[in-house]
Amino acid sequence: MHLSESICHRKVTDSHPENPVKSLSVASLLLGPATKTGARCGPQEATIECGQQAAGPRSLRADQVRPRSGCFCNSGGKLSKRSSALEALPAHARLVIPVLGPAGGSGRSTTAGLLAAAFSSSGPSVVLDTAPRLASPWPLWCTDPGDGLLSIPPDRPATRQRIQQAASGCRTSEGHTWQVLTDHQSWSSAPLPLPTDPAAWHQLAAAGGWQAVVADTPHAVAQDIIAARCAGRSGQTASWCALPFAVPVLSAAATGPGVQALQIAVKAAVAEGLPLGRAVVALTSTGEGRPPAPVRAAATMLRSHAFAVVSVPHDPHIRTHGMSDSHRVRPKTITAGHDLARAVLASARAAWGDPLPAARRPAPLSFDAVVAPEKVPA
Repeated sequence: MHLSESICHRKVTDSHPENPVKSLSVASLLLGPATKTGARCGPQEATIECGQQAAGPRSLRADQVRPRSGCFCNSGGKLSKRSSALEALPAHARLVIPVLGPAGGSGRSTTAGLLAAAFSSSGPSVVLDTAPRLASPWPLWCTDPGDGLLSIPPDRPATRQRIQQAASGCRTSEGHTWQVLTDHQSWSSAPLPLPTDPAAWHQLAAAGGWQAVVADTPHAVAQDIIAARCAGRSGQTASWCALPFAVPVLSAAATGPGVQALQIAVKAAVAEGLPLGRAVVALTSTGEGRPPAPVRAAATMLRSHAFAVVSVPHDPHIRTHGMSDSHRVRPKTITAGHDLARAVLASARAAWGDPLPAARRPAPLSFDAVVAPEKVPA
C-alpha cells in the first residue's frame, strides 16, 4: 500500500498516558470540506469576529495586538526584534502553520525552518515536508536523520513513539530541538507517494504529539486556487487554511518579481475568500542592503490585507548551506524567526482568544460520519 493511502486509511495508536483515545483513523479528521470562511472550530474553540468578545478565553482584537519594531501588522504597530524565547503554548493547544508561496524560490523551506526553530522554545514543534523527496531540501538539511516517512507502517497501528522515531532532529543555537517529518530514502529509490489531503498530514502531526505544526508546502498559491475553482473542488491552499487553528504564512522573495507574484496570489486568495486577515507575510531578502522600492511599496500594500508583514534578512549561511546546522545562522535571522513566530501567535490569539483553547484530540470516526461545518473568523 502506498504511503498516501496508508496515511489516509491506517489506524494510529496514541500511547500518550494523558490521552484516553487509544486509536484513530487518520482519514477521519473532525473537519468538513473547506469553505471560503476558512478553518472550522471545534467544540472548545471560540468563534469570534474581529471586535467581538468570545466566551471563555479572553479574546483579542487586531487593534489590541501591538507589534513592535521590525515587523508590521494591520493595526499599525510593530513586533519585537528581540530573539528571546517565546512563552510556552498552553498544554493542549496546537497551532497549524502552513507556509505557502506564490512561486518557486519563495523561501518557504527557510521560513518553515525558522518558524519551527522559534516555536521549539514554546512546545514540541515539527516541519511537515509535503514535497516529493527529490524536490525537497529537507533530507539534506536534517542534522540528526530519523527513520523517515517510509518507516511508518502502512498496514498496522503506529504508536506515537514510532511516529517520533520517523522524525529527524534539528537544534537551535539556544539548545532547543525541533523535528522534521521527511522522506530519507536514497535519491535513487522509487518515489514515495505522499498524501495530498492536508487533513491527513494534520492527523499524523496530532498523533505525533506536536503543538507547533509547520507545513512546508510545494504548490503555487494562485495556480492552485485558480485550478481548484475551475475544477469545482477545494484546493490545497483552501484545505490548509481550513484546518483547526491554522495561521497561514505567505512567503515570497523580497524582489520585484517576487512581490509581483505575491500580489497575484493575494488577489486570488481575496477573491476566493481565504482568511488573509490572520495570515502573516514573510518577505525573504536575497541579498544585503535595503529592499528595493517595489518591495517596500508591496509591504505597505500588504499591511491592509494581512495580519503582519515580516522581513527575513539575507543570511550567507542559509544561502550556502540552507537550514542544515541551523544553530549557525546569524542572530538577526534568528530574530526574524522569532518575529514571525510572535506574529503567528498574536494572530492566533486575535482570532481564537488568549489563552488559546485546547485543540481537539483525534478520535475514530466511521467513514460515513458527517460533521457539521463551523465558521471561524476570517
